[in-house]
Amino acid sequence: MKKHLLIYFLLLFSLKGFATHNRAGEITYESLGNNQYKITIATYTKDSAPADRCKLEINWGDGTSSILSRVNGVIDNSQGDCNGTRRGEIVGNDVRKNLYTGTHAYPNAGTYILSFEDMNRNSGISNIPQSVNKPFYVQSELKVAPGVGPNSSPVLTNPPIDDGCLNRRFEHNPGAYDADGDLLTYSLVLCRESGGATIPTTYDPNIVQAPVTIDSLNGDLIWDKPQNIGQYNFAIQITEWRQTGNGGYRQIGYVVRDLQVDIKSCNNNPPVIQPVGPFCVEAGQNLNFNITAIDPDSGPALPPATGTAYDEVTMTAFGGPFEVIFPADSVYARGLQNVTATFNWDAKCEHVRKLPYQVTFKAEDDPSARATNETKLVDLYTTEIQVVAPAPKNPQATGIKDAIDLSWDKSFCTDASGYKIYRREGTYGFVPDPCETGVPAYTGYKFHGETPHVDSLNFRDTTDLLNGVQYCYMVIAYFADSSESYASVEFCSSKQVESPLITNVDILNTDTQNGGIDIKWIAPPTIDSNTYPPPYSYKLYRADEIDGVNFVEVGNFPTITDTFYNDPTLNTQDRGYNYKVEFYSGSPAVLASTSDPASSVFLEVQPSDESNILRFRHFTPWQNDTFVVFRENPTGSAVFDSLDLSFSNTYIDTGLVNGDNYCYKALAIGQYTAPNTPGNLLNNSQIACGSPLDTNAPCPPIAQADTINCEEDELRLSWSLSTDSGCVNDITYFNVYYKPSRDGDFPAQPMFSNITNFYLDISNQSVAGCYAITAVDDAGSDPNGQPNESMISNVICVEACPLIDFPNVFTPNGDGNNDFFTAINYKDVAELNIQVFNRWGTMVYESDSPIDFFENGWDGSDINTGQPCSDGVYYYVAHYTPTAITEVQEQVDKGFVHLFRN
Repeated sequence: MKKHLLIYFLLLFSLKGFATHNRAGEITYESLGNNQYKITIATYTKDSAPADRCKLEINWGDGTSSILSRVNGVIDNSQGDCNGTRRGEIVGNDVRKNLYTGTHAYPNAGTYILSFEDMNRNSGISNIPQSVNKPFYVQSELKVAPGVGPNSSPVLTNPPIDDGCLNRRFEHNPGAYDADGDLLTYSLVLCRESGGATIPTTYDPNIVQAPVTIDSLNGDLIWDKPQNIGQYNFAIQITEWRQTGNGGYRQIGYVVRDLQVDIKSCNNNPPVIQPVGPFCVEAGQNLNFNITAIDPDSGPALPPATGTAYDEVTMTAFGGPFEVIFPADSVYARGLQNVTATFNWDAKCEHVRKLPYQVTFKAEDDPSARATNETKLVDLYTTEIQVVAPAPKNPQATGIKDAIDLSWDKSFCTDASGYKIYRREGTYGFVPDPCETGVPAYTGYKFHGETPHVDSLNFRDTTDLLNGVQYCYMVIAYFADSSESYASVEFCSSKQVESPLITNVDILNTDTQNGGIDIKWIAPPTIDSNTYPPPYSYKLYRADEIDGVNFVEVGNFPTITDTFYNDPTLNTQDRGYNYKVEFYSGSPAVLASTSDPASSVFLEVQPSDESNILRFRHFTPWQNDTFVVFRENPTGSAVFDSLDLSFSNTYIDTGLVNGDNYCYKALAIGQYTAPNTPGNLLNNSQIACGSPLDTNAPCPPIAQADTINCEEDELRLSWSLSTDSGCVNDITYFNVYYKPSRDGDFPAQPMFSNITNFYLDISNQSVAGCYAITAVDDAGSDPNGQPNESMISNVICVEACPLIDFPNVFTPNGDGNNDFFTAINYKDVAELNIQVFNRWGTMVYESDSPIDFFENGWDGSDINTGQPCSDGVYYYVAHYTPTAITEVQEQVDKGFVHLFRN
């Protein structure tokens, strides 16, 4: 009897010490600086279970561990190990929330896995067989790395215990908020047990059935739709990514949440939240909007009430805006059948960050007025809120000699790191959309400089400023996390012009030797006659090519006193020219200033299929914004008719005949952009000719394998033409390329060519390998034309079907019948090693060559003595590697063969 009592008490103690109770949990951490971190373990346990942990052990990931006490709930005044600790908090539905905290300093940089393990999970978890015997294990990753900076993990604001209904869509969101502003992504991972071993049945479709998915960016877990009643545990990994200096992102840690879902049978339908957002709000402004949820259920009211009853709906919200300093107002509203709640947040500069905040609205119904014991159901909706710093105000630009001075007011958000300046020639008229921060590239503005402090409110621009050009600027404030304010209004100016302005580099005639160019300029608009007294004169310089820099003097100084010059005897047909003008003052003449270089317009003609592509190349300080295109009609008549206007540097003349010659010239219309500078500048290009030619390759075909029979070595490939816009299907034949494996490139020459069908049958040879199709067009039939071949199609790869069969008898008696031991059938064998042994285990034959063995075989002689082997049973072992398009493992075939000589 005493023995039985002892066993009873031991069993009772064991059940109390290791009773199953863990339902959900996670580990989060907070940086305290100097590689020191505060961690928090959160567990959610069955309140009714006899086990209760007032302390848990945390493994820090560096080979050490600590015992942490529970820190939430009322103080436990009982005697024993738990005296003085806290009891946790009862949060309803047989759930106790437990928080354990501790601090730890890491000695070195590294990646550390924080983990804890507790006996055991609660019993009856459907997708964790024998969960009653499975420890509860959760881990998070913490990285201590130079250059990353301090990092705190995301905080999960929505509890990991949820209810759902059979055959109803289930939703959960962890409500992750990262105070550091790092990018968060979400993925489903396997739950874990003892020692961190994964539980492979977590998402087993035979158990979970309906798919479980998660939105990688907003964290919405969707189970659509549970088909079995029971409790289920899933795990979500929330990974942090920090932006690096080059604009990429680096993983800096993760938190894994193990959550539990209780699926019940019910006749309830969840409410539906009406979508809102996303929103952008400027710091210093208020964001206020309504959000509505509608519940579809209604029915007879339960006694003692009568009439139609509607579900009561409660709207709440969680997420980043409720976790920050100066948080948003809490969201709470209740109503019958539908409810409208208000979100209200005064956005502050402290809220500005690169990534948007996520707010998850939660609508939960209560069907108790029309039904008993029904499960409350939830709908979640996540929207984003971007808080943006205001644009810098009162920007100004002032042109001075050789520079433009910029200034602006200090940013409204005084925690800005500094300012970035963007520049372009001329105005754009940019008005940002509500969520458009910074200066987008499509405006033509380019980053030009920055000031590195919030109080640095001036910038002098001296970089590549051209005379007579209006430069426009926008300035933004930037922050430590690389977030940017709205862009300022455009503000413009130009530097003071104290040098000549070239106005014309006009081609007078086109010739290889006697071409002429007319160059004109104006005197400096601003001349200080005290500093630079008259008389005034000029030197003109020319460089070959429109972007040439090797200038040589034109004319004979000081004879050029006018502001024009005709430059003769040039090769205007084959090249353009670049000019600059020097301005001289006084007698003797002193160099006062130099103009910016200005080039002629050089017309290039590029042949294309039934068209010519015209490009107008030039480098001028003024803007050539319009080109009048002329075409000689007919060719050789010297009569040029205006064809069209082009407002870019390119024009395509279509509807032409391949092989015919067409000649063109262009008139550029331009202007300086600075105030009080010349406009309506007219400059002709040279005459250029070209013959349309089909140089456009067809689009690659779309290939497929209709028939694959590797046993019979039969393959049918077929293909079709692309239907994408821009694909010209002027195709005359197809080529088929082959390579034996996936690796490497296809050979230069096709395996089959000049195929006019849309299919190809291959037989009587091994079909293993990879195939691709190209299309060849009809350009070869044009005058001076060459056929164009497309890029290769999608690649079709066919695996081999290796085969090797051995006989069980051979008779090496010289009668010409079955005299050799070799394979009866074989195919697709790349490598072979075969050995034959006698009954005593001595090797009597070996071959490393598949060709030798398949063609010659073993003649029955002993390789050791050269003498004929005696009649009997011999054992063979064949190691062979199949011919394959991917790497394959060696195969082994073993067996017996009978040798008979009579």
